[in-house]
Amino acid sequence: MNLTLPLASLALATSATAQIPVFVGSSVGGSSDPWYLVDGDSGALLDQGNSSLSDNVTAALYSPISGRLLVSTSLPQRVVATEAGSVSPFSTTEFETGVGGSAYGLAFDSGRARLLTVASGSSGYALNIIDADPASGTYGTVTASGTIGGGERWAYSEAADVVVSAPIIFGGSVTLVDVDPSSATFLQPAPSFPTANIPFAFGAGATFSTDGRYAIPYLGGIDGTYMPCYDRLTSTWLDADPVVPGTQHFFFPYAVGSSIAPIPGVDAAIVTGLGSNNISQDGWFGRVDHSGTPDQWTFSLYGMATNDMDGASVDPSGARFAVTAYDPPRVIVGSTVTGSILTEAILPLTADNLYTTAWGGSVELGERFCNPAAVNSTGAAASLSALGSTAVASQDFTLIASQLPSSSFGFALVSQSRGFIPNPGGSQGDLCLGGSIGRFVGPGQIQQADSSGAWSLTVDLAQVPTPTGLVAVQPGDTWSFQAWYRDAVAGVTTSNFTSAIEVDFL
Repeated sequence: MNLTLPLASLALATSATAQIPVFVGSSVGGSSDPWYLVDGDSGALLDQGNSSLSDNVTAALYSPISGRLLVSTSLPQRVVATEAGSVSPFSTTEFETGVGGSAYGLAFDSGRARLLTVASGSSGYALNIIDADPASGTYGTVTASGTIGGGERWAYSEAADVVVSAPIIFGGSVTLVDVDPSSATFLQPAPSFPTANIPFAFGAGATFSTDGRYAIPYLGGIDGTYMPCYDRLTSTWLDADPVVPGTQHFFFPYAVGSSIAPIPGVDAAIVTGLGSNNISQDGWFGRVDHSGTPDQWTFSLYGMATNDMDGASVDPSGARFAVTAYDPPRVIVGSTVTGSILTEAILPLTADNLYTTAWGGSVELGERFCNPAAVNSTGAAASLSALGSTAVASQDFTLIASQLPSSSFGFALVSQSRGFIPNPGGSQGDLCLGGSIGRFVGPGQIQQADSSGAWSLTVDLAQVPTPTGLVAVQPGDTWSFQAWYRDAVAGVTTSNFTSAIEVDFL
């Protein structure tokens, strides 16, 4: 049954977007470099300060496990796990880990709760692996390390368990490092074969295809930016020009590439550049789509600004990016899809060399409706939310039910239609889905609330239940979710529903 009521009779839908802090680190070589915390929604400056722990920040990210801000630095030569919020993020620390040299770059392995960083020491560059599980007895310590060669610009593919490291001055090859601890070649570097026709360029970063097969250095030249593509399976660099064989790079005439940030779930990245006096060019930012062979890749210029641009990062949902600009000092937040500027956070005029940005918090996905839901026996209305990414390819989508009665059993519902059925089957709540409604009642999917009245369900987007079987969510689909749960009122067993959410998938 699909009963549609006038809009006035339904609870108004509300946006589930929350305030998302963006950390901004600088690298000015002082004894106490400045940092900033801005609101990625409004552009407001939330906090700022100076700390010896923030000297020459080379990279930053927020732990998906603890929510802590993680920072690598080149002057204190360490990785720090610290607080994040309106109070100074460097007022207290969870750990400060020396890595034997200047720390460059950070990557988080969610599956193994470990942190990766590269350090430059007297014996060259070394890849360090740090335990990032707060519940572990070795939390915050280096559990493995190996000299890898390469350089300070690198990227990690969680899908392939491999790191690619590009030298500071690109000489035609990169270094690949196996980071699977169960592998016989764990932390052993394997140089790539040289590529051809790359002029003098600096290693500015790197990225991977979503499946980890292709390693892609990001190279800043004085007259443009270069991106060769290395096929790990065939040990070859791919030709980027079908007309002129041997041209083994994708080129776009914007110089000098400075930072690259992958967009979760898609073969694309946000890139920035410093500009170049050689071609009278200002700093710039844009998007590179690198799906398929390099001759099919595209670059979209999103904007330019006086002086340098740097510090690219993308929020966990893949919907928004942040980049830094220097004249005047500011953080630009825009849409990864259209490039349109959503907000700008203006920083003090003294801000300089804004090298790093990082998105904090968890992005709550979708649009809520039937909110608030009917009150349950706790006196509260149960709520359903979703975290992760709306990109289907990322397979990162989790439902969270909260404000449930403690220990109550329940399960999630899903449909491609909204609806409204009050008190179905004598329930205390309202069913807000319509059409064909699927139930997550397979093995391990029926949930029981914990003592705080919450449960979570990681959804396999390739196997979403419907009345006629499992289906795969496709980019462009819209799906709605709600949860049903057991309750008891005045000793009488009943049931209820959470609020609902509607999610547009990419």
